[in-house]
Amino acid sequence: MPARQLPVQVRAKCSHLMLADPSFDEPAPVEMLIGADIFPQVWKNKCSSLGPGFPSVYSSVFGWVLIGPVQKHPDIGAQAMLVSLVSSMESIIERFWNVEEPEAAPPQFTEDGLCEELFNSEMRRDSRGRFAVPLPFRSGRPVKDFPGSRQVALNRFLQLEKKLSADEVLYNAYRKFMLDYESLGHMTLAEGPGQYFIPHHAIQKSEGDSVKLRVVFDASAKCHSGVSLNQCYWSGRSCSRTS
Repeated sequence: MPARQLPVQVRAKCSHLMLADPSFDEPAPVEMLIGADIFPQVWKNKCSSLGPGFPSVYSSVFGWVLIGPVQKHPDIGAQAMLVSLVSSMESIIERFWNVEEPEAAPPQFTEDGLCEELFNSEMRRDSRGRFAVPLPFRSGRPVKDFPGSRQVALNRFLQLEKKLSADEVLYNAYRKFMLDYESLGHMTLAEGPGQYFIPHHAIQKSEGDSVKLRVVFDASAKCHSGVSLNQCYWSGRSCSRTS
């Protein structure tokens, strides 16, 4: 048994052998002595050298046994390598935003949440069984001051009128659309002077001899104060189905 811990290089040299004592390189008391009369029975007469400065190994019925001197500092070369880990700028910025990004606002403080709250609290059925809900004004109450909106709508209509007078097919398609719009109840005659007038224009698409027409009501048009009707509303969540 060794008097002190053997160098790790000795164990490395024997890593491929089945040793009689797996802890051969550690100091420990002797556990068993055998007589010289049975020595020939356990010895297999096989020997191998581990190299200069290392003991030799001998084969026995118990496994390989190390016998011989060990140099204090075996001359085994060592290699040293420097490794430097540098995080990419992309990962650094990503971690920065994960730390700095504020938590999402509670639903009741978002536009979608306010619109949903208005729908749940104010939704009702009218006398014909249809669902009705107030317009979602940002101020919480209807905006009544849209100076100059009538003039903006009138100017837009005069431009459209010139276009219709020069195209009979377009005029007939526009007239039919407006009559259908009125018959379906989407449009009625105003009973008062009105507070807001929404401009509109016609978009046509010719397909052979027929004309497809779509009338666009432009609530994004600004009145003389620089404010449009759409700016006074919460936009809310889109309810349209997309494929």
